[in-house]
Amino acid sequence: MCSPTLARKLAPRPKLEDIVPHLLLNRPGDQFVPTWTNWFRAAGHEGFIEGQGTYFYNTHMALQAAESGQGIALARSSLVHAEIKEGSLVRISNICPPSPVNNYLVGPERCQYLPRARAFIDWATTEAVIAQKEYDHEITRDCSTICDIEC
Repeated sequence: MCSPTLARKLAPRPKLEDIVPHLLLNRPGDQFVPTWTNWFRAAGHEGFIEGQGTYFYNTHMALQAAESGQGIALARSSLVHAEIKEGSLVRISNICPPSPVNNYLVGPERCQYLPRARAFIDWATTEAVIAQKEYDHEITRDCSTICDIEC
């Protein structure tokens, strides 16, 4: 993710070596945080060495830096959907490593058949499907306006 201004500077099809000189905005942390190492691996480049760029101890701070044109950040789609929709952030690649994060509804098995619990499970599942479809639609719609990194 980066600002539209930075994306226009990189457009239309920058090569990976074109983006490395730009600040890679990182968020160190646990295994649930997207990393540049995983992104480069998904792009087919095993040789990336973690440690380049600026580190933020908060995803929100890294995304603010990206919005202000200071570099390129990684984030889960659920965290940046609104920013993509409003145009303050754009995707510069369709490379999207799978997230190690899963969400589960957990409770006693006997409760899943209670009407209120079933209604909540159905609502939560429906909302997740709607959100993913909306996100996928926005990304598909916006793909013609972003640059796409050439691997």
